[in-house]
Amino acid sequence: MSKTHTKHKWLEISLTVDSETAEAASEVLSRFSCKGISMEPIHENYTNKNPYDTSFITENYKNLILRGYIEITPNLSKEIKELDQSIEILNMIALRSDLQPLEIKYEYIDDIDWNSTWKEQYKPIKIGKKLVVIPPWSTTNPVDKTIPIIIDPGQAFGTGIHPSTQLCIQAIENHVKPGHQVLDIGCGSGILSIAALKLQADIAIGIDIDEESIKSSQQNAELNGVNSNFHLIRGSLNCISKKHSFQLVVVNILYKTIIHLLNNKLTNIIAPNGILVLSGILKEQSCTVETLLSNNNLEIISKQCMSEEDNNICDWISLICRHKKHNRKYPKIS
Repeated sequence: MSKTHTKHKWLEISLTVDSETAEAASEVLSRFSCKGISMEPIHENYTNKNPYDTSFITENYKNLILRGYIEITPNLSKEIKELDQSIEILNMIALRSDLQPLEIKYEYIDDIDWNSTWKEQYKPIKIGKKLVVIPPWSTTNPVDKTIPIIIDPGQAFGTGIHPSTQLCIQAIENHVKPGHQVLDIGCGSGILSIAALKLQADIAIGIDIDEESIKSSQQNAELNGVNSNFHLIRGSLNCISKKHSFQLVVVNILYKTIIHLLNNKLTNIIAPNGILVLSGILKEQSCTVETLLSNNNLEIISKQCMSEEDNNICDWISLICRHKKHNRKYPKIS
């Protein structure tokens, strides 16, 4: 990048990523973008540029564009250098993992009324039979028997847009029961835990390694009035005591992290009659995960995918599992 352009007020950053690196890239970009980030798919038939129009979620796409914005200040050159270095690290990881490298573009733009833009673009998202995700400013009255989940859409992931999130919420709706204790690994915005609590789960524990995700989860829990039953931990699975197990464990995270968790005793925290929900898995990755589940004495009771209407094409998979043998009791969390 060259010298600062004082006649413009914002620098738009566009990151072209594949579906497997999207979450990591969004976390990096969110550290620099002061106005949140948006996500849109790259599809030959996709023309709607509204980043919160959910009509795209059943499309068969592999690549996405993440957009963020940096305010033009005297520190702009320093911020760009730091962002470029972070993207370079991600590209090194992508190269070693045989993933598509990230492509970054910059464009100077004039000022924007951000609040009006977000509010005009964001629409309520109906998920499953009962739940609808709405922004904090929504004045729409929920339809009878629908349960609103209030999520601030300042982040691209964890707003209910991504297919893996929708698959996970559908699984929660089908399997959570009143009184259940829920563990949400990689909680992000907290949307999955909030959904479980709104469906009468007793307690939800959310863990995430990212400090901003913990803050976002806390804020969204307060918006939904469930913060007294939602406990947040910054850290990894190792933070959970081996003495505890949960009736519902939800993991909506990168494929490689799922593999790591399954290889590191994830199954030990699932109650004897408990359910494990895995999402964030691409169709071509599912076979490896299914084999590993079987090796860990888990059986798949349901396999769902996000597919185009009237055909069997799908990209994102969710796996709902339980122990093959139910032979141990679990302590309740006090």
